[in-house]
Amino acid sequence: MEKISERNGVKPLFSLGAETLAAISKLRQALDMRQRIDKAISETQVVTAQAEYDEAMRDQAEAEAGLVLIETREQAADAEKIVAAATRKVEKKLQALEREKRLLEALYVKAKQADDEIQAARGALTAEASILAENICVDFAGRLTVLMEDIVALLKQVYAAQSVVRSQSLGRVLSEFKIPDPQDASGMYALLDGGTARVGNAHVPLAGAWRDDPDSTAVAEALAPLSEARAEGEAHKSFVHPDQRPNLYVIKGYSTNGKSK
Repeated sequence: MEKISERNGVKPLFSLGAETLAAISKLRQALDMRQRIDKAISETQVVTAQAEYDEAMRDQAEAEAGLVLIETREQAADAEKIVAAATRKVEKKLQALEREKRLLEALYVKAKQADDEIQAARGALTAEASILAENICVDFAGRLTVLMEDIVALLKQVYAAQSVVRSQSLGRVLSEFKIPDPQDASGMYALLDGGTARVGNAHVPLAGAWRDDPDSTAVAEALAPLSEARAEGEAHKSFVHPDQRPNLYVIKGYSTNGKSK
């Protein structure tokens, strides 16, 4: 179905400019980075490295205990080799554990930096949405002014006809007709009553009617990326370091499963 704007050669009133699209892209990139950081945090091996280090420490302690209980020199030599190997393993596991801890802390910092970028991107997108709304208001007012000029031209002809036919009903229509000022509709005829538009004696429920209008649905589709991106930004939850997260509440004398300790 051919759109009304295409049929009449009317320029679409609503569209997303390059700046708004760039702001949407920047916010989504920042959100994507936080997701990647969260994934990296979840894949760190601190727990595994800690368990392996603890196991190596136990093996070292056991080897050292065995060494002090040796009775012969031959047994002592073998035991010392076992202790040395256990010590090397402990050192290696400790290095791996410290590396994983450093990585985790670095990712925590990255998460907070990503939050800052998300917050900045959200602010920029909100500003772009505000600018877009202001531009729409100006564009709408300008186009409405042109439409009012056409209506005034039509009214002049009706007044000319009334000067000849002198109709009481036509005169009443002309006397009660009001043209809203696009910049200030205060005191003018209300074209809208909530979500309903008054067109002559007809009432058009805009909340449902726009869905059947090609131009209106095109507007909704054009603005959808802005709405979706803002929703994604609002849904984002800032990173909280594990040390700052609240502990689960446990009733004194009871475990989390409700059984008495």
